[in-house]
Amino acid sequence: MKNLPWMLWIGVPIVFSATHVAADNPSARDYRPLPMPAMRVSLDILVDGQPVPTINYAGKTYLPVRRMGTEYEIRVNNHGPRRIAAIISVDGLSVLNGQPASEDHAGYIVGPYGNVVIKGWRRNMDTVAAFSFQERDKTYARLVGHPENLGVIGLVAIEELTLRPRPLMERRDSAGYSAQRANGHVGSTGTGYGRDLDSSIYYVPFVRSGNKRTITMYYDTIEALRRAGVPVGPVLPVPFPSDPQFVPPPPGDPRR
Repeated sequence: MKNLPWMLWIGVPIVFSATHVAADNPSARDYRPLPMPAMRVSLDILVDGQPVPTINYAGKTYLPVRRMGTEYEIRVNNHGPRRIAAIISVDGLSVLNGQPASEDHAGYIVGPYGNVVIKGWRRNMDTVAAFSFQERDKTYARLVGHPENLGVIGLVAIEELTLRPRPLMERRDSAGYSAQRANGHVGSTGTGYGRDLDSSIYYVPFVRSGNKRTITMYYDTIEALRRAGVPVGPVLPVPFPSDPQFVPPPPGDPRR
């Protein structure tokens, strides 16, 4: 069991620092873990505030990148009745300290039935550097000497340990993935260290339970995913591309 004596709250998110609970700690002995139903959490990648569609194939989740330089955000959704700690990695690095990621690292706290939007790499208690899709040589991981895990976003969600009983939760659906495996390699695209964005945090208490869930999402350009065997379809039509106020006459019409 791990005790997080302090965490940080970011506007909405929070970050915590993890330490081990000593065996002779009376407060640790007072905790009695409750039965742990399946957690219900989800992960979205947002561009311009909208979730980017993903592809489920061969037991993995893929996110097609349509344009380099596009800024994005990571949204963690908590569909359960307890707070969770969300440890996020991008390209194999912690978004909070830039080191190779571990579930023992600090993370953001997401309230019951709530969500947290993570805008970038944390620079200090008040600022992050925006996430953006970049070619391999321009990625933050490459620039700091850790290019081996480009093209992956990870979430480890850990539920808070509490003495309060909670209602039974519906078990998460298991997706019917194809038995085929993607051939080839993805990882030519990664995440850059972009412009500064406001994002303040502060510490709050948190005690981890043993109930956790991991979500992994792979991302790369459409062309790279197709070469790897991922069935990326054509761009779907957009129903409201620019929301014009009225319908103009077609070209050649004298009323135009």
